[in-house]
Amino acid sequence: EARGSGGGGVGQVCAMTPPPPDATDDLEERVGLRGLVELVEDVTLKVVEKAKVEFAEEERLKAEAEAKGEEYVPAKRSKEVTSKAMEAAKAAAAASGADSGKTVVDVDVAAPASAGAGSVLDGMKDIQLGGLDVVDDDVALKKKEEEAKKEVSRASQDTVVMVGFGFMIAGLLVKAAVFPVHIWLPAAYAYAPSAVSSLLAAIATKAALYVLARVIFTVFGGVPDITSFALEWVLIPLAIAGIFSGTILAIYENDIKKLLAFSSVAQIGYIALAFGVATTAGLTAGFIHIGNHALIKGGMFMALGGYFIAERSRISLQSMAGIGRRMPITTTGFLICGLGLTGLPLTAGFISKLYLVRALLEADMIVVLVLVLASSALSVAYLWKIVEVLWQRPDQDEDHKSSGDEQPALYIPLWILALATLWLGMAPAPFVAAAGRAAMHLVGGV
Repeated sequence: EARGSGGGGVGQVCAMTPPPPDATDDLEERVGLRGLVELVEDVTLKVVEKAKVEFAEEERLKAEAEAKGEEYVPAKRSKEVTSKAMEAAKAAAAASGADSGKTVVDVDVAAPASAGAGSVLDGMKDIQLGGLDVVDDDVALKKKEEEAKKEVSRASQDTVVMVGFGFMIAGLLVKAAVFPVHIWLPAAYAYAPSAVSSLLAAIATKAALYVLARVIFTVFGGVPDITSFALEWVLIPLAIAGIFSGTILAIYENDIKKLLAFSSVAQIGYIALAFGVATTAGLTAGFIHIGNHALIKGGMFMALGGYFIAERSRISLQSMAGIGRRMPITTTGFLICGLGLTGLPLTAGFISKLYLVRALLEADMIVVLVLVLASSALSVAYLWKIVEVLWQRPDQDEDHKSSGDEQPALYIPLWILALATLWLGMAPAPFVAAAGRAAMHLVGGV
């Protein structure tokens, strides 16, 4: 039987003769020694292969050092370990030949079996002490390969999650009319019937905002890296931009429905900003403003419906001149809702802004807080423009009776919402507690 081993010229060829008949009693011992020899030879081959790689690396480093004019000291650790491994292999081969009658070729070590076995063990110990435990290296390499595969799989999964998150958030931002994808909102409010406009202002966008919060904090709550990035670098900047753009556009708008639509863009920005804070206080403020803005803007569009029925034509700021003196009950309800929109104390809007300010203070977002207060002050400008038209400008139709155009079926629902706005401004505890519980459920008390 002949066995050959390759790699670095270390392979040894042994001519093996069958054991004599009287050696069968020692068969078990010889088989055990033979397995030890094979193990040492395998380890030696792996050591030599690794040494080759290290020698090549040393040559490369030496060449780089010479190119830079630096002195390079070659490492001797791998060579020493390799020589020890080779000596162990020779001793193992000699031990195998001495025990079983093998004729050893190209082996310079002659030793008895016991000495050979001791040399083998010493050689393996030297290899381990040299720091090149190849078997462990192979296991570690396989583990690293498995970890690398897991990382690649995890990265691909993260990419899929990010893409899905992006598409869902983009669609919800459009549905909620968050700046700059709010383009549909002014046209929808302006040209829809007043009853439909009330429904859109009170329910449609608010439902989308609630779904947005659930998607961010529930569906994708397990990937905080993605959600935190989206909140900090996407939702908060867009919310601030929407607050100012909606307020400024409302100041310069002359169509009353479009004016209220741009005002809604700004108020939706407040809600999105509260969600972007991503704390229990922030989400509480957002949920409070969702309910309050639904009451306020729903009441204001109900008042516009009453004006439309009284005028029997499309309502604009010009056609509303002096209508406050002819329809004082409807106009007073409209004014109460408008004051709540600006955040006047004792109205529901004030509670919303108060909790938003509190959330921003807790999050140390002082700059954003200043911007919120400035935008709230600007909202007084477009409300005052409406009040001036309703009460101070002369009536365009002097033939109307002072209160003949008002119908209880129209102003009673309006006043229910107006009184609810005042009640939530003076006794907001139940509503605030409900909003707080919802926020706690989403963010877990953060």
